[in-house]
Amino acid sequence: MQIFLLGDSLSQGIVFDKARARLALTRDSFYNLVKPMLSGEVINLSKLGRTISEARKALEQKLLNTKPDAVAIELGGNDCDFDWEEVAKAPYAEHICKTPFEQFEAGIREMVAKLKSDGIIPVLMNLPPIDADRYFHHFCHHDPEMEKSVLKFLGNVTRIYWWHERFSSVVGQIAEDTGAKFIDVRRGFLYKDDFREYLCDDGIHPNAAGHWIIAERIEDFVKKNFAFVLASASL
Repeated sequence: MQIFLLGDSLSQGIVFDKARARLALTRDSFYNLVKPMLSGEVINLSKLGRTISEARKALEQKLLNTKPDAVAIELGGNDCDFDWEEVAKAPYAEHICKTPFEQFEAGIREMVAKLKSDGIIPVLMNLPPIDADRYFHHFCHHDPEMEKSVLKFLGNVTRIYWWHERFSSVVGQIAEDTGAKFIDVRRGFLYKDDFREYLCDDGIHPNAAGHWIIAERIEDFVKKNFAFVLASASL
């Protein structure tokens, strides 16, 4: 069985390296943890910063020469994000996120329909929750003046969590509506006493422990839906 993993920095295995104050690849990504568990081939097409429109183009190009059995899709974290520098410069102006919500929902539905029509199994993944406070301070570069300005646009920091959750939640709804397979990554974090312990200091990327949570959710999903692709190794 051949599987494509189509996602953004989360699926690529990017974490925030606090010591160097920069993003970096981790060896403990959920992709690296899960790959040995499967007898089939898993090809990671994920890329830092990728939105749904970029992901669709990458997938379409790949499908010209290869037809996998399944495509796992993890998107939305970049789509729902804003250009916070521009927001800070003009907090009372209208600002649109990288992919408007309706466009994101329509894009996921279209991808699912296309994969199913091509005889490929679509597997949707929702997003881990974010720590809105840490993420707010991070994208504002811990600059009090920028934070003050951005808050004029947001109203309150919690709105970041709500907005991110909206994009994550619609993925599960689409899976229910279309019959696509679904991995509830978010539940694995929310079942913890404090999910924030499983996120990096930037408040949005899972840390090594967070990647283990995702890997465990995927393992459970595979056991229930595709046990025949399990190798002898397990988490």
